[in-house]
Amino acid sequence: MKSVNELKAPLSAIFTPLIGEFRIKTYFSYYGIFKDKIMLALYKDEQLYLRIAKTDLEEIKLLPNTLLLEDPNVGLATKSFYKIPSEFWESTNFAQWVKNIIHQIQSEQEAILAKQRSQIRSLPNMNINLEKMLKRVGICSVDDLRNTGEIATFIKLIEIGIDGSD
Repeated sequence: MKSVNELKAPLSAIFTPLIGEFRIKTYFSYYGIFKDKIMLALYKDEQLYLRIAKTDLEEIKLLPNTLLLEDPNVGLATKSFYKIPSEFWESTNFAQWVKNIIHQIQSEQEAILAKQRSQIRSLPNMNINLEKMLKRVGICSVDDLRNTGEIATFIKLIEIGIDGSD
């Protein structure tokens, strides 16, 4: 395997104009190409496997010599990484695919964070068991808990027979 520094120059020619600074790190027998903790591509033996956004899947499947990465030794779900022939690396489609995957993953991460922030277990001194108890009295989110108030919530829990010490 080449060192990461040996790969930086040729991959910089491809990715720097599109996304600016990026990182390369070894990933099983591949090199992972990352932008802001998002893995965009895998690189091995001068082959580039680009992660493709759901919106671009149909378009990518129509390209000649574009194959889905199927390597059981990679250790990750590779169903969204496609081998992109080198003649497409400088195309406007390639640039759009890279931007789309960054946008899609950022949107997915924001949705996950928003969901986590609404979960009661994300509050200090709370856990999934307390969250389940509160759901039994109709309090399913942080906003529900705040709107109900701590005293009214405590009373609701006592009314259904839950020990107040919890």
